[in-house]
Amino acid sequence: MLTVWHCQSVRSRFINAQKSFSGLRRPGRNGWLALALASLTGISALWILGPLGGKDIRQRRREATEYFLQAAQLERQGKLVASVEKLRECMQLVQGHPDAFERLVTILSMQGRNAEAAEVIWNTYRHIPTQRLQRRMRLLVFLWSVDSDTRTPERLRQSISQLRQSMKVEPEFENRFALAFNYVIRGNHEDLAEAQSLLQQCLRERPENIQVRSWLFRCLLGLQKVTQAGKLLEGLPDSVENNPDILMMRAQYAMALDRPDEAMEPYRKLLQHRPMDSEAHHQLGRILGEKGQQEESEKHLRLHEDVTLYYQEAETVLDELLHLYGTSLVDSGELCYRMGFITEKMGYSKESYYWYEVSLEHRPEHTETVEALDRLQSFAE
Repeated sequence: MLTVWHCQSVRSRFINAQKSFSGLRRPGRNGWLALALASLTGISALWILGPLGGKDIRQRRREATEYFLQAAQLERQGKLVASVEKLRECMQLVQGHPDAFERLVTILSMQGRNAEAAEVIWNTYRHIPTQRLQRRMRLLVFLWSVDSDTRTPERLRQSISQLRQSMKVEPEFENRFALAFNYVIRGNHEDLAEAQSLLQQCLRERPENIQVRSWLFRCLLGLQKVTQAGKLLEGLPDSVENNPDILMMRAQYAMALDRPDEAMEPYRKLLQHRPMDSEAHHQLGRILGEKGQQEESEKHLRLHEDVTLYYQEAETVLDELLHLYGTSLVDSGELCYRMGFITEKMGYSKESYYWYEVSLEHRPEHTETVEALDRLQSFAE
């Protein structure tokens, strides 16, 4: 009788926690992404047990729910760092926990920890059976939202408001960086001044952190403090010289000093790592045009335009795909194929492979999809 009471209590508390989460201020998102989130949490939970042995299914589920409840309480208190840890513990026990997944990725994205958010998505995707097509498709949509990192003014406002509250009770590195990161993106002078102070604190604490260094550099350029920005490129170890963020910093520093010739080499090296970097193509195209190298200039400017169009098309496709949910497998297959094509063209080969894979599940006889999967086989996991 005690066990039954405990399960009922946990269940009712879990429902209350879901309501509590829904009442929290969340980062605003584009319409298609909001729909993706709703469908992820609305689908019946796919409870995939984690690797921990020696516990029965009921015990794991109870413990996972307790962690989720604790995470909800911590987020309400503004303790985002502690909440993230509880959500990770929840997902260690139940890999496919949809509510913990949604909150974890949302918080990490808000904090500017996009690489970690993407890894959470991939780890979850790997555990979803192939027959769960709609859930796998939505995980890919979520991954695109993290990669493209579209932040509307309303989303920024809400993120900054929540992070300010969190800083009052949990002034850890993660929250300081997160607040500064959102300030820099919003970009007005007052925000940039606040961001500079926060990022300098973060860099003193973790001088080896390239992400912090990169965002402080961007902040200083926004404040027209070019000399200070340049000092961030001094004394770096050889091991980071080919880091894409460092290459971008060197190119932008040269441009800020009106030395476009010095920017060419880091931009070229950057494109070896990020072949579809829009800014690098645009700036390199402009520099080459001014030097009279019209053919190469036009190639880079055309690629810059292509990237812009790919992003626009992707949002259109995702909007159609999510509104089509559950109504037409054939049409869904075509839209997934288009996302595979777009992500392949943009250099996201791993994502592209899995978009094509989901497309093939909808249309098993589609020749072009089979050929695409063969072409990208090395990116499968």
